[in-house]
Amino acid sequence: MPAPALHVEGREGEPQRLPTMPEHTPRALRSAIQEHAPRPLPDFETRWKRVIGDTFTITPAPAFMRLWWTQHATERHPALDSHLRDLDARAAKTDEWWATTDSGAAGSRPAAPLAALSAAAP
Repeated sequence: MPAPALHVEGREGEPQRLPTMPEHTPRALRSAIQEHAPRPLPDFETRWKRVIGDTFTITPAPAFMRLWWTQHATERHPALDSHLRDLDARAAKTDEWWATTDSGAAGSRPAAPLAALSAAAP
């Protein structure tokens, strides 16, 4: 069952209706991405083929769906998507984006910035 439509405050305080979230199936999610936020569709299809299609297993499907469900949730909300992209770009440019290392010590750098981690995710 799709999630209900969400109304958020748009530009200049006008209400903006966001598209409903699709059912939790790969086909419904792909259709929603194609209809409401088509920019990441080629990446979705490439990663689906690599992670699910070429491996002949559905084991990674739940993790793949969670990742792309979240991606679609932000893509369908232009203001939120823009804000998150701005934060990610700012984090990639600064030297103060680290919090802890494997040992948990504050102030030590992890191995990769947030942009690299999200780019590497299936």
